[in-house]
Amino acid sequence: MLNIVICDDDQKFVDFVEDTVEKYRCMEDLTDIRVELATTNQYEVLDLYVKKQIQKNGSEKDVMQPIKPRLFLLDVNFSDTFPHFNGYDLALEIRKYDGASRIAFITNELFEKRDVVADLIEPLGYIQKTAPRDEVVQGIARHIKTARERFMNTMTSMRTVEFLNGRGSLYYMLSDICLVQGNEAEEKDPDVEKCPSVLHLMNEKVALSRRIGIYDSSIPCLHRMGKSHLVNPYNIKHTHHSAKDVRICMKNGYVFKVTKEYYDRYRKELEARYKEGSI
Repeated sequence: MLNIVICDDDQKFVDFVEDTVEKYRCMEDLTDIRVELATTNQYEVLDLYVKKQIQKNGSEKDVMQPIKPRLFLLDVNFSDTFPHFNGYDLALEIRKYDGASRIAFITNELFEKRDVVADLIEPLGYIQKTAPRDEVVQGIARHIKTARERFMNTMTSMRTVEFLNGRGSLYYMLSDICLVQGNEAEEKDPDVEKCPSVLHLMNEKVALSRRIGIYDSSIPCLHRMGKSHLVNPYNIKHTHHSAKDVRICMKNGYVFKVTKEYYDRYRKELEARYKEGSI
């Protein structure tokens, strides 16, 4: 789940950016992004990392918060309310706790400090607040897309998953796995020998020696999508919705349909797993 944090001193612009993110999420039918915080207060952003708790004796204690994958959209120049605490300062504070999350700056003008900022903060880029609205929207969408892709690459590049076939254990990178398909008689895959289930990789299919239900419980990073499919959500290319069902198009070209009921159940499962911290 990619959490998006918006911080700008103009509440109307904060609302505009939040609305733009939500429209992009709906348009692309993304289940793995959400606005975690939209605020005009920089200290609310820092509270995502360290919060003060009041102890029974009245003293304060700093409590570290769990770090999540985030994209920060930060204003550079704040109003006189925080005269000594601009967006660059906020980004440097974030980097003290979090070296992995992505940062993009919202700015009214060009800044000479960009070379220095690039070394210390490594931002994704800049969004020109005074540009035409459609250019601002495109910039926000571009940064979300880039941050999401980099986050997915990081999450999947080091994770391997074990499967079983007649030769024993097989290990594949999560990034290469599209789905596991039940190979029951009513929808048997003609390209694969008789087997209980079929593993669809990016460039090949592999016959598996166990039924899909075994992997349903043993591989939590794959999600049930209908009776016969366990899907890697990172490798969903796009979806098409009709009145009765949803057509799922995977990155390897495989296409299948599920009912809206199953698709809604899948989205709720993703959200539940996110809240419990398992993804």
